[in-house]
Amino acid sequence: MSSTGETLLRMEGVSLGYQGRPVLSGVDLEIRAGEFLVILGPNGAGKTTLVRGVLGLLAPMEGRILFPREERGGPPPSGYVPQRESLDPLFPFTAAEVVEGGLQARLKPWGRAGTPAGEVERCLAEVGLRGIGPKPFGALSGGQRQRVLIARALAVGAPLLVLDEPTAGLDPEASERVLGFLVRLYEEHRLALVFVTHLEEQVRHRASRVLVVNKGGVHPAGKEESRAG
Repeated sequence: MSSTGETLLRMEGVSLGYQGRPVLSGVDLEIRAGEFLVILGPNGAGKTTLVRGVLGLLAPMEGRILFPREERGGPPPSGYVPQRESLDPLFPFTAAEVVEGGLQARLKPWGRAGTPAGEVERCLAEVGLRGIGPKPFGALSGGQRQRVLIARALAVGAPLLVLDEPTAGLDPEASERVLGFLVRLYEEHRLALVFVTHLEEQVRHRASRVLVVNKGGVHPAGKEESRAG
C-alpha cells in the first residue's frame, strides 16, 4: 500500500448532529493523502453523520473541521460515491450524464485540460467501462451502476474519495470486482479512500487504518483489526 502524505482533512474536538442534538462528540480525525481508511459501525451508529462532516455538508456543533487544500486555494477535497440505490435507476440518465455531474462539481481554476466528453470517457475507462456512456443508467447491472458512480466521483478531480457502503446489495462476484477497481485506483493514483461499511470482512485486510463509529464517538479499532500502511 502507498505511504501517506499531506493532510487532506483534520477534525479537532468535533461534535456533529442535528437540530442541536449531537450524534457524535469529541471527534479527532486526520485523513492524509494515500490512506485507505475503513470506517466500521452498526447501522444507526453515526457513520452517515461522520461522512457528512468529512464532505463538508454538516457544520460542526463544536470544534472545527479543516480542509488545508481548500484553504490554499486548491480543488474540492473529496469526491463522494453514494450507495447505488441513492440514484434512482428509473431516471432517464445515461451513464455519461451521471458522470457529467461530477464534472459540473469541479470548479474551473483547477479543471484538467480536455473537453467534457473526453473527460467523461476517460473516467469511465478508469473503471473499466469504456464506451458505455450512451447506455441508460437504469439498464446497467448493479456492479456497473456502482462503477459509474465511482467514475462520477473521479470526475471531481479530488484527492479523496468517500465511499458509502459501495458494495451494498451486490453479489459476491460484482462486489469483488468493484473492490478490485477501487484498490487499483488507490494504488495507481495515490488517492485517499474513506470506505464506510458494516461488512468488515470485505475490506479490513486492505486498510491502512480502521476506525469504529459507535456509542457517540469515533474510535481506533483494536490492533488486531488494522495494520500499518
